[in-house]
Amino acid sequence: MKRMLLLPLVFVIFGCSSESKRVWFIDSPDGQTVTLPLTLKFGVEGIDLVPAGERPNDPGAGHHHIIVDGDAIAYGTIITADNPKWLHYGKAQTEATLTEKELPKGKHKLTLQYGDWEHKSYGPTLAQTITVTVK
Repeated sequence: MKRMLLLPLVFVIFGCSSESKRVWFIDSPDGQTVTLPLTLKFGVEGIDLVPAGERPNDPGAGHHHIIVDGDAIAYGTIITADNPKWLHYGKAQTEATLTEKELPKGKHKLTLQYGDWEHKSYGPTLAQTITVTVK
């Protein structure tokens, strides 16, 4: 009987593993040669996917961005819309199709970066970087 009472206490004190947060490219083409158009699917765990502007100041919500030929963006940095290499998916999209406009022929680094309601980066801990070569 005492053992059953301790288990809930452990979860209250230490939390459960479902609290980890991460983003990733589903079925990632990392290291592959690809043809265009390239459709990428986004995964997210432990943080809600919501459109930009919704749930202001909520650290438990955000949306995806792709940084073309760049690394993860420092925590708190605004992922501006005026940079053509920073692609925004502020309608809470779960996938994107990239064309020659975003990815000319050659090798590219693609970073999936999560941002908050006003496009502030959650930093490297909520990012994943892959490389692809466009044929």
